Formats: sequence, structure tokens, C-alpha cells
Amino acid sequence: MDRVTATDRDQLAAEGSMSLTEAAAFLGVSRRLVEELAASGELPSAKIGWRRVVARAAVRAYLAERLNGPGPTHTHGGRPC
Repeated sequence: MDRVTATDRDQLAAEGSMSLTEAAAFLGVSRRLVEELAASGELPSAKIGWRRVVARAAVRAYLAERLNGPGPTHTHGGRPC
């Protein structure tokens, strides 16, 4: 998200936000990778003033998706294939 609305700011404040450097440390990856994820939209971010931030919930969701994988796309006999 490039343009931050009052609603976005309220949501970031309520959920808590972190800098890209903090997100990189939390995820155990480089800041450059987090910048690329934010630029691609894979990790939603907002620019507030000169600072780009991500919601803590978005970082946790990204990590959970990576740890759990995308999940089965189809099943066979009720079991994932």
C-alpha cells in the first residue's frame, strides 16, 4: 500500500507495526529481502513519512504461511495428494 489513509494508520497503530529492519530480524532474513517482499506486495507495507513499516500481524501471517506451506490444492479419497 503506497498511500496511507487514516484507517490504515489506525490499523497499524492498533496491531503494532515494525520497521523493515525489525521485520527482517524477526523473519531471520536480510533487510533487502524484506524490501523486495514489500515492493512486490507479498508483504503489505505502508510508507509513513520517510519510513516504510509493516504490520506485525502481516509479518506473523507471512511467517506462518512459509512454515506451514500453501496446503493441499486437491485431495484423493479425503486425503491430501
